[in-house]
Amino acid sequence: MSEKQTDNDGQEESNTVRNFALTAAGVGLVPAPIWDFFAIAGVQTSMMYKLCNEYDVPFSKERAKTIGTSLIGSLTAASLATGVAGSLLKIIPGFGYVLGGLNFSIWAGATTYALGRVFESHLATGGTLMSFDTSSAKTAFSEAFEKGKQFVSRKKVESPA
Repeated sequence: MSEKQTDNDGQEESNTVRNFALTAAGVGLVPAPIWDFFAIAGVQTSMMYKLCNEYDVPFSKERAKTIGTSLIGSLTAASLATGVAGSLLKIIPGFGYVLGGLNFSIWAGATTYALGRVFESHLATGGTLMSFDTSSAKTAFSEAFEKGKQFVSRKKVESPA
């Protein structure tokens, strides 16, 4: 299992989740509107695959995609619109790319962080992909999404320019 660190609320989070969230945030800066969603989905699926391996749980790419799509789709309309708008703003040269890239980067990192936290918590209690109940995980995902925005934003400020 991956090493753990404690977040600001005293909850453990794995380095796997942290690293994939930061990877997703970096991928979110790629100037490829709409395609960036596919790239982020790939990062998230890879994270779920790695977590399954760490917990010795059989992996199904199709089931992982269903879980990820369902949880991300459970965000509020405003949160979903933020991600879409961030991606689409990249079409506008200059300021649009900067604003959209930063916005989408934080959104991508936060959704990945939230997905990882909720998914890892499920696996840590003996759960599997097949026993994952997305409807009961939506509240935890929403809360982890807010923490993910703070985590990614904090890391962007801490990183050297």
